[in-house]
Amino acid sequence: MRNLSAASVLVWMLMGGSATAHFGQPLVKEVRFPVSRGGEAWLVIDNVGLLARAPGQTGWRWLCDEAMTPVPGLDSVAPIDAEGRRWLAGARSGLFITADDGCAFTRPVDDPFAEHVVPLVSPAPGSANEAIVGTQTLGRPNDVFRTTDGGLTWSAAGLALDGRVRTLVRATADPRVVYVGHTHGALRSDDGGLTFTPVALGPPELAIEGESFRFLGTHPADARDVFAAIDAFPDSTVLRSTDGGLTWAEVTRLGDVPETLAFLPDGRGAILSTPFDGLHRSRDGGATWARVPSPATAVLGCLTVEPATGRLWACARGVSADWRVGSSGDEGETWLSELGGFGEITARWACPAESPTAMACAQACDRSADASCGQVPADAGASAPDAAAPSGARDAAVDHDAIATPEADRGASRSGGCTVPLEGAPAPWLLLIGAIGGWVRRRSRS
Repeated sequence: MRNLSAASVLVWMLMGGSATAHFGQPLVKEVRFPVSRGGEAWLVIDNVGLLARAPGQTGWRWLCDEAMTPVPGLDSVAPIDAEGRRWLAGARSGLFITADDGCAFTRPVDDPFAEHVVPLVSPAPGSANEAIVGTQTLGRPNDVFRTTDGGLTWSAAGLALDGRVRTLVRATADPRVVYVGHTHGALRSDDGGLTFTPVALGPPELAIEGESFRFLGTHPADARDVFAAIDAFPDSTVLRSTDGGLTWAEVTRLGDVPETLAFLPDGRGAILSTPFDGLHRSRDGGATWARVPSPATAVLGCLTVEPATGRLWACARGVSADWRVGSSGDEGETWLSELGGFGEITARWACPAESPTAMACAQACDRSADASCGQVPADAGASAPDAAAPSGARDAAVDHDAIATPEADRGASRSGGCTVPLEGAPAPWLLLIGAIGGWVRRRSRS
């Protein structure tokens, strides 16, 4: 990993850079509210799979990750058709498609992802069966790929990047506008990912390198109003461009690494998550920011706004917390648990008994009944097949050129064992990170 800042190292460790993300404590990777599914809440959890809950319900339905990907490492799951039955699942081992509501997954025709890590999946709102994905693979050119036939066939944008696609952001106001940050630069597409043109990596006087630059999101009212972060230690910088990335201005500096950004429906409120310094809030459309205290035991990330209610959702990760996923109706001041533990799983995914998903999940460890699912023995960590290879999208602050190619994982078997309790004392590295994080917070306020 080249030119990796100390702050990025910390975020990589906290957000899952170690092998334990696949074989240890499950990690929430993504929160979605697919329109085609009637506003269902979807949680994509590495080493668990997909949890879904319809509006007004309390229990979660579980689709195991074993049904979607042959080896651990699930990053993103998204419906792409108007009925919500055809989905894409992005994983360490490639890209997978279901056309029958998750009951059977296959690879694309003439699969271009057989040797790729595919953690970034972005459906095109309002355009059924259209989506783009970004790849993050070591030793092979990476690219942005586009489908218009529900994932059966794919065309590359022709970027042939010698580093990974680090961030992929689709503009809320105009889904045809797509921003891509990669190891050596930044790009914008105005035609839904068909073609891309370079944009600036922040103000030229800062001489920013690609591995330090990340797109965070866009303003909901203007596709050209885009936010980005410069990851650095001890202070990171939040940038804003109002001309689609041609020019940039500094918005604020934080003694932490910005991770995820969510705008509230009114376009005035916005929330930014950081691993150590908690949440930061804007009430003027992103012009100024102030810190919002986070729950004492939670490290919040994957911020997402529920369209039907306007509530802010977040995942709690990295440390023990009272809940794994929560929501807030007061801009992050207080939180309501939406998923406290896997005991809240009340049903497996409904598929015919002879379907691939039903058979795979019948053999999977029952997470609602066994808290140690997905674990490996304590003395097996050194031999975990992906111990040297972080998984992808969650550690967006890290130069991910060190991601292993999927072949390194082809022979990996799922742990299947239920031997090590999921909850327990934090790992020593987490205690160290907490101490350093405290120093970062103190310095940023001094």
